[in-house]
Amino acid sequence: PPTVACSTALAFPHLGDLPLVNDLVIAGTPTGDSGLFAVDARTGKQRWAVSTGSTAGETPASDGRHVVVAWTRSLELAAYTVADGRPAWSKPFDPVDDGTPVIVDDLLIAQHEDGHLYAFDVATGAERWKLLTGVRGNWCAAGRPAIADGVLY
Repeated sequence: PPTVACSTALAFPHLGDLPLVNDLVIAGTPTGDSGLFAVDARTGKQRWAVSTGSTAGETPASDGRHVVVAWTRSLELAAYTVADGRPAWSKPFDPVDDGTPVIVDDLLIAQHEDGHLYAFDVATGAERWKLLTGVRGNWCAAGRPAIADGVLY
């Protein structure tokens, strides 16, 4: 049977998915005020935390260098460095509550309440394109866009 390698006590009950990025478990909390944090996968010690409220969707997106979340309270999209949680960039953004950003190659794709799906450069936050998928209040709530063989679903 499996054994526990390490454990971490958390001050909140609800987490999204927990991606492993460069030996760090990265987590965001879509409820409450706990924000985004990284825990060393070998020791269970918290390496860094960003407390800005609740994240949209269930999982922070990462390309291995950056971790990106959509904040529902401050209505922004923000990138942080994986190694130490330092801010890389942020921009005003009204995320779809259940819309989880995804990263493909060097593009971050995120759903906005205005009915558009946006693509941003992961490293800089510069907008690359946007696609109208609905109207405000009636957007395509796919949760997490799926991408396979260069096709966005």
